[in-house]
Amino acid sequence: MERVELHGPLKAGSTVTMTPKGQDPITSVITEVADNERYADQTEFGGVTLGFSHTLTRLPGGGTRIVHRLEITGDQADAVGQEVGQMITEDFPEAMAGLLAYAAA
Repeated sequence: MERVELHGPLKAGSTVTMTPKGQDPITSVITEVADNERYADQTEFGGVTLGFSHTLTRLPGGGTRIVHRLEITGDQADAVGQEVGQMITEDFPEAMAGLLAYAAA
């Protein structure tokens, strides 16, 4: 991401504007926040709704499981879902590596 801007407090109903590198800004609505457990947002995009969630689960033996999920719904999901999903998730490994490096620091 080139830029991420939170509009209002970090809570459900607030919006976030994200500008991917070399692309136009995208605005998402935060749908859920649970401190140190879960963050979720939704973005309307090309006839579909992109539902992102990020869930942290403490593991009994130590450490944390991180689940980063994208759910594509809406009238056009069957038509464009696979293409849109692949486009969006192609940077998930890089994003997770950055998150893990940040957490380790």
